[in-house]
Amino acid sequence: MTTATEQLQATRAKINWDQIFKIASSIRKQPCTSDGNEFLGGCNIVYCIAFVDGTRWAIRLPYDEMRSAVEATVTTMQYGHSTVPDIPIATVHAWSDSEDGGGVGTPYMLLDWIEGRTLEWNASFPPPADRGKVLAQLAQYSAELLAHTMVQSTTQSALAWMLRRIDSRLTRIFTGDLPSFDPIDCLIYRAMAKEKYHVPSLDTFPFPLMHTDLSQMNILVDNNFNIKGILDWDDWACRLPLQCAVMCPAMISAGNNLPHDTLLHKDRLAFIDHFSSAISSSDLHDDIVVHLLSIMANDELQVFQSSIKSKGVYAYWVTKYSIRSTQWIKAASRALDKFILAHPEMASWSEVLSSDKFSLLEIRIGGPEFAYVPEPLRGPNLQGSAVRSKVLLSVLTYAIKKI
Repeated sequence: MTTATEQLQATRAKINWDQIFKIASSIRKQPCTSDGNEFLGGCNIVYCIAFVDGTRWAIRLPYDEMRSAVEATVTTMQYGHSTVPDIPIATVHAWSDSEDGGGVGTPYMLLDWIEGRTLEWNASFPPPADRGKVLAQLAQYSAELLAHTMVQSTTQSALAWMLRRIDSRLTRIFTGDLPSFDPIDCLIYRAMAKEKYHVPSLDTFPFPLMHTDLSQMNILVDNNFNIKGILDWDDWACRLPLQCAVMCPAMISAGNNLPHDTLLHKDRLAFIDHFSSAISSSDLHDDIVVHLLSIMANDELQVFQSSIKSKGVYAYWVTKYSIRSTQWIKAASRALDKFILAHPEMASWSEVLSSDKFSLLEIRIGGPEFAYVPEPLRGPNLQGSAVRSKVLLSVLTYAIKKI
């Protein structure tokens, strides 16, 4: 796989500026040009295009090989703009998802240039009044998205949605793709998803479209802290179970693990207050509103829900909320059984099940805490996910007997 720098250089080399100007001018019926100044995002290059009357558009070119499809992003932006017009989403004027972008040289999106600056958010800035103003606007946008974009899922419940994503992470841990994570923690996490965090009364509700990364980098404001644009409607905008759709903006969310957590907590309380006012005036039933506000006010539940998609927040959950007690070790054992039932390919142990192929170096049981250190497995055939699962099952079974 090529590096990000190589992908960026390759994309720049493909750009056909004459074709870009031709497309833009044909839409606005005016000549246009660009100063070539480049703005880099995580997956896209953005350039400003200026027309003779002073109007400015943006040309957005993906350079990441793992990018989302342009068509899907455009569809999401257009849906959000038409369904919740108060949210400042740039209007898309032209786009192409084809490899050569219809002559542009690469897939592209031509859209309004949003005037404003990236929101700055830290312990000392913005001032309290402006801080509250930004949070009030974001709370209104979140409430409107949640209330007006619900679509009934025909394939899965909220719990099934959560377990599917947790199992994907667990598989990657078993196969060694995420070596820094402990499988027991992830099995406890899976067990807690069902037995502690799941809200059954919301399980079959429709899935709203939400922007899951309302961080300062994706928010543009003017000098008076009016929000002028919400950016990045690619992978971060998606449909979520109603339970998981209730979230504070990423920049103030529990699990940020920043040094100013007390201030972030105050920000969350302010956001929840604004969100409560906004969602209470929606058409949602009062009982549902009470559930949603309770979820938003629960820091542990907020961390859990954010951690389903974010490995960084998951690591924070492990350090703060994973409990290796008798109750949850046993629950982890049950979770492993259910995981293997759902993924039978993980249970094909083959010939490597003989006891001389693996052993436990140490199992320590101390009060409510449980820790283990497995001896490295021997032999070329012992790196598979099935073997790791079997070893883990042995650890859990032994630990439960000791407890």
